Amino acid sequence: MMTGIEVVYIEARVNCWLKFGEISDRVVVDRCRMLAFIEAGEMFAYVRWFANEYGTQHWSAYVLKARSAGARAARIPGVHPGGELLCVFKGAALVKRFLALADGLEGRGIRLPKLSEDYWRQCHLRLPLRMKPNPVSAQDVSVAAVRCKARVSNA
Repeated sequence: MMTGIEVVYIEARVNCWLKFGEISDRVVVDRCRMLAFIEAGEMFAYVRWFANEYGTQHWSAYVLKARSAGARAARIPGVHPGGELLCVFKGAALVKRFLALADGLEGRGIRLPKLSEDYWRQCHLRLPLRMKPNPVSAQDVSVAAVRCKARVSNA
């Protein structure tokens, strides 16, 4: 079973989008909405922004791991059936910090969906305190992927 994510863009009102994640399938609902599907076990970031005539009303970002059918999952609006919540950021300042961190990592050639779950958990704790997360390199990501594969094959 795949996790479905609602991607919506209505100019000056709604912008819900994926910051990163390996999309395996997509369905265009209409010119403003699309459903993106992600395989179980993959990590992704989902950003939600809402506004009205008075300006921004809600801004949040979530890093989640797509879950398989029957597994426990956090319910996040726009993510069906949900996912394992690794970190959540609410409010304009915190979401901007998260987006700047993600852009910086991508600029260094680091594939964000391949970072460890622990990295995102520490970001959840450190970014609200205006602390920088522990540094990570592309080599760290490849070592973590090898360790993950070894754990899966030994299980």
